[in-house]
Amino acid sequence: TLLMVYSQRITYYGQEGFVRGRLGVELLRHRPEDVKTAYEHLHFSIEDRKKATEDAVGVTFMQSAVYLYKAGEIEKMELVDNFFMASKYFKERLDYFIAKGNGDKDDEKTRTAITSIENHFMNSGAADCEVLIPFFEPKFNESPGDLELLKNITDLLSSADCVESELYFMAIKQRYKLEPSAEAAYLVAKQALKREQFSESAKYYKEAIDKQKDSIEKSDYYYELG
Repeated sequence: TLLMVYSQRITYYGQEGFVRGRLGVELLRHRPEDVKTAYEHLHFSIEDRKKATEDAVGVTFMQSAVYLYKAGEIEKMELVDNFFMASKYFKERLDYFIAKGNGDKDDEKTRTAITSIENHFMNSGAADCEVLIPFFEPKFNESPGDLELLKNITDLLSSADCVESELYFMAIKQRYKLEPSAEAAYLVAKQALKREQFSESAKYYKEAIDKQKDSIEKSDYYYELG
């Protein structure tokens, strides 16, 4: 009956993306064995609603995608694509709430949803260097000036322990170039040190020291520079 009501609502009132999102959440709650159908509804909803996607829809979508991946129903790259689509729209959603000044409640709900989406993906077993590096390399080469992309690359490669890769090193250097900070300079310095590029490492340690305001952090940078 509940499914019929949702179907009738779409027929007579439209808003298909919004309603199918609600339908997908309800379906997974009451009929978890129909996860594939729920996933299809949720996927449609996110592609249609984009940053207007409700928090519960985004989290449930990622949950269903991970389940299907572990069950062998979808490929690893489909899961990765799903994750980046959801991440993109939910970060846009958060930016919208912050700019609008809706208040901490909306901001906090969306931040919680983003964290949940990331946790589902990172615990899926799909977030490994073998997948992430070839996925990100063409995107990095195509848009090296996209700061949001660079943050995604560096944060996810770090979380997946891919910090020894050349892509990570290039991405943190480019991120520092676009948004110079003590923390970013420090990351570049550490990676250059691991590669025994001592002059370059020292250069970035000094930049990190110049930009760092915290005396404890600054002392650590001095120690490592020494």
